[in-house]
Amino acid sequence: MIAIDSENLLEKHLYRGCVFKSGIMKTSENVNITNISDVQLLTTITNMLFGQTDMNNRDKKLSREYVEKLRLTVLEYINQKTLNDNQFKV
Repeated sequence: MIAIDSENLLEKHLYRGCVFKSGIMKTSENVNITNISDVQLLTTITNMLFGQTDMNNRDKKLSREYVEKLRLTVLEYINQKTLNDNQFKV
């Protein structure tokens, strides 16, 4: 995953574009994930669907909310795909 360094915390730790010194720090609310691999995406979706037994109530509610959004997006995709597939059939 790639995160944006909006507070320029790494500025003094870069040499020729490489991080040469780092440390563990508290999670900042200003950090946004800007990219995710396909594997991480599928892992996250799988956890949202089937991993709710390990979640607290807040995360369960959030998970259900976003699973419903995913469901609507997938249904929209299927309907559009079916519509486009049927345009070429006589």
